[in-house]
Amino acid sequence: MANFDVQILDLVNTSEFIDNSDNQTAMDGFATDAVKEIINILPRELKIECATITSLTSSTPMDLDAAGKIFHVTRENADDGYQIGCREINPIYGGSTEDSSSLHKASATDPVYWIESDTGGDPKLFVKPNPTANQPARVHHVAFPTVDVSAVSSIVNFPDEAEYLVVLYAAIKVAESLMISEEDPELFAPIISTLKQDYDKGIQMLIAQGMPKQQEQGAR
Repeated sequence: MANFDVQILDLVNTSEFIDNSDNQTAMDGFATDAVKEIINILPRELKIECATITSLTSSTPMDLDAAGKIFHVTRENADDGYQIGCREINPIYGGSTEDSSSLHKASATDPVYWIESDTGGDPKLFVKPNPTANQPARVHHVAFPTVDVSAVSSIVNFPDEAEYLVVLYAAIKVAESLMISEEDPELFAPIISTLKQDYDKGIQMLIAQGMPKQQEQGAR
């Protein structure tokens, strides 16, 4: 299968973008934006295919700026022990997790995690007791991959059945860019309209995969 850049430009019926490095970078950005948008609306059954694991080995909280949905968090229960699930708690009780007299006290056999923003407004994930090199925590979460359209024809940690939507999204953005720069902008209007219809239809099909069966049947 051809790499994504070729697929994108075939849909727009032009090769103009492919010979310009700035345009190539733009296509990379379009595809990366598409991946993030699509992942955020995937049903859970497909979103789990976008999961990765981040290991925490110190008291430093995990920065969630570049991470997506958190599925679950685990922590090693002892040196050379095994991973057990962490309870999610309200951030208001974060300080109490280290208070031995508190009902919210965390332990190696009853670890917890919570999410709150720091003073700069960046979301952070905390695990207590503090993870260590011998007792690490693992955060199972969605990852948002970047896409080099000239180098790949598939995306790691992304559902195969949604990859064509990335191509459609990027093709729409390329066509819109050409529509602005071309002397005959109306040349791209029907192309954009058709691509948007195909993209919207594909998105609705993905969303439908996460609908309960009775809801699906009732919608017919």
